[in-house]
Amino acid sequence: MRKLLLQGALFSLLALGFTSCESDNEKITGWEAPEITKTGVYILNNGDWGKNDASLSYYNVDKQKLTSEVFYHMNGEQKLGDLGQDMTIYGSKMYITVTGSNKIFITNRSAKILQTIDPKNGDQPMEPRYTKAYGKKVYVTTQSGYVLQIDTTSMAVDKQIKVGSYPEQMTIVNGNLYVANSGQGTDNTVSVINLSTFAETKITVATNPDKITSDKYGNIYVISTSYLGMTAIPKLQKINPETKTVTEIGTDIATHMAVGEDKLYIIYSDYVNPAKLYYYDIQKGELVKQSFLTLSTGVTLDQANSISINPNNGDFYITTSDYVTKGSVYKFSSSGVYQTKFSSEGLNPMGAFFLTETK
Repeated sequence: MRKLLLQGALFSLLALGFTSCESDNEKITGWEAPEITKTGVYILNNGDWGKNDASLSYYNVDKQKLTSEVFYHMNGEQKLGDLGQDMTIYGSKMYITVTGSNKIFITNRSAKILQTIDPKNGDQPMEPRYTKAYGKKVYVTTQSGYVLQIDTTSMAVDKQIKVGSYPEQMTIVNGNLYVANSGQGTDNTVSVINLSTFAETKITVATNPDKITSDKYGNIYVISTSYLGMTAIPKLQKINPETKTVTEIGTDIATHMAVGEDKLYIIYSDYVNPAKLYYYDIQKGELVKQSFLTLSTGVTLDQANSISINPNNGDFYITTSDYVTKGSVYKFSSSGVYQTKFSSEGLNPMGAFFLTETK
């Protein structure tokens, strides 16, 4: 998939407190700042490789109104950069990684920059990827093979650790950070970092693990996907948090996933065949090959690029992308009923990020 081709990609301090949308934009004309609410949703658009066109959109759920280019306008027409990869909303701040531009932006909840980090190993860009927050720290994987720890008060990297090759997504269970080491098709490990000691061990999984999440019981789920030149079939696996044993849930069933209350929601999208939607019953330990959504006439998720679940009400947000035109966001209720569709107003939306998030 094209995402796996994307590559691109310590510190200037500007300590700013929370500033209202109105005062942030007094001098900006032709663009109206969105009303930032506790139920608001940000959409991060990856953009096209090398085009410096990553962007951040904001969706007002109550008014069903989307405002595009929020980062650009909130920061004096500064572009977000090349390949917006991931973001975490934690407390009063947001942490946005831009891989190609080698940037980690720390902003307030209105997307106004508070701090910019350009992570380097010597003089080499580290190329930040995914983010995860825990215990007043934010963790960032980098294509250089390190995990960075950012202190949320000082807004600086205060620790880093070498993990596997090309680490991607992370999840946290019982004070341990689990990191999927993709190797871009050459690694087959999940690093387990004790966040108290920062000591690392590894668990072997199927080749090219790039997505990882966990449920409230501590079970860890890993998707190992295909990479260019690989003949391996995508696999969904589960790691027992106590024994660290790995069991296979299924093959060719998952490219994207998200955890709900007692279900792991799964989408398989290969950009060739119709998308498949399944779910894994966590309590029963059973894969159910039945869609968890009710698709209305004309609604297709064949180019699904991400699935996100609103922690406030359980609503589903699924983004789609053809890597050529602006992406779409499909919104479903917590019961799986289709509600609306809107443009992300950018290329390759990476997911929905909710202002209710604190983890």
